[in-house]
Amino acid sequence: MWDIIDIIMPRVPSIFSIFTFCLEVMIILVGVGFMLSYLVNKFIR
Repeated sequence: MWDIIDIIMPRVPSIFSIFTFCLEVMIILVGVGFMLSYLVNKFIR
Protein backbone atom coordinates (compact mmCIF):
# COMPACT_ATOMS: atom_id res chain seq x y z
CA MET A 1 0.00 0.00 0.00
CA TRP A 2 2.69 2.50 1.00
CA ASP A 3 4.84 1.47 -1.98
CA ILE A 4 1.98 2.29 -4.36
CA ILE A 5 1.45 5.67 -2.70
CA ASP A 6 5.18 6.45 -2.93
CA ILE A 7 5.25 5.46 -6.61
CA ILE A 8 2.12 7.41 -7.60
CA MET A 9 2.90 10.58 -5.65
CA PRO A 10 6.17 12.44 -5.30
CA ARG A 11 7.36 13.36 -1.84
CA VAL A 12 4.30 14.79 -0.12
CA PRO A 13 4.22 16.97 2.99
CA SER A 14 4.37 15.12 6.28
CA ILE A 15 0.91 16.48 7.21
CA PHE A 16 -0.67 14.64 4.27
CA SER A 17 1.13 11.40 5.13
CA ILE A 18 0.01 11.68 8.75
CA PHE A 19 -3.57 12.27 7.54
CA THR A 20 -3.51 9.21 5.28
CA PHE A 21 -1.99 7.12 8.11
CA CYS A 22 -4.78 8.19 10.51
CA LEU A 23 -7.36 7.42 7.82
CA GLU A 24 -5.97 3.92 7.30
CA VAL A 25 -5.88 3.30 11.06
CA MET A 26 -9.52 4.41 11.37
CA ILE A 27 -10.57 2.11 8.50
CA ILE A 28 -8.72 -0.83 10.08
CA LEU A 29 -10.29 -0.14 13.50
CA VAL A 30 -13.78 0.06 11.96
CA GLY A 31 -13.21 -3.23 10.13
CA VAL A 32 -11.98 -4.94 13.29
CA GLY A 33 -14.96 -3.57 15.21
CA PHE A 34 -17.39 -4.98 12.65
CA MET A 35 -15.62 -8.36 12.75
CA LEU A 36 -15.72 -8.47 16.56
CA SER A 37 -19.40 -7.46 16.74
CA TYR A 38 -20.28 -10.11 14.11
CA LEU A 39 -18.37 -12.81 16.01
CA VAL A 40 -19.93 -11.77 19.35
CA ASN A 41 -23.45 -11.84 17.90
CA LYS A 42 -22.79 -15.23 16.31
CA PHE A 43 -21.36 -16.58 19.57
CA ILE A 44 -24.26 -15.30 21.70
CA ARG A 45 -26.85 -16.68 19.31
